Amino acid sequence: MDWIKALAPVVVGAVIGFLPAFINETLKERKSRSIRWDSSLYTVVSDFVDSARRLRHLAEGHERAAGVDGRAKALDDEHQRLRGLMQKIRILGTGEVQSTARLVLRHAYSVRVVGEGHPDPYETDPRFGGLTPPVRLERAQRDLFIAVRRQLGIKNPEDVPLDPE
Repeated sequence: MDWIKALAPVVVGAVIGFLPAFINETLKERKSRSIRWDSSLYTVVSDFVDSARRLRHLAEGHERAAGVDGRAKALDDEHQRLRGLMQKIRILGTGEVQSTARLVLRHAYSVRVVGEGHPDPYETDPRFGGLTPPVRLERAQRDLFIAVRRQLGIKNPEDVPLDPE
């Protein structure tokens, strides 16, 4: 029994020493994981918006491809890349980020279709107020930036002006 009395302060001291270290390590791990996810989200959204911009430039004929077949292949490749990046956003983004990214994808598709000489599939959709596909794409990208900034906890996430037309 005397050995229990002698050992009790050692056990209590060990627990008191272990608990703060455990809590500190848990908080550091959580913060580290958050930073990795935030960095991944930033990278995939940057690539996504860059891909949408490239798709627009291809569709509008600003980027040259080798003939009609080359342009069609470049458009297909870029559109496929954009859809793949959308799947990554679905893993990393909040519901708001995913919804706004989906609109970017939809309007990039409209830009592509119109660039290929077909009618705008959303031309009469009342949700889009008769705006042209490039304008809708630009606004959807801005909304995506705001949603991502909100998820990342950036102060004043709405402080993203529209690009000048």
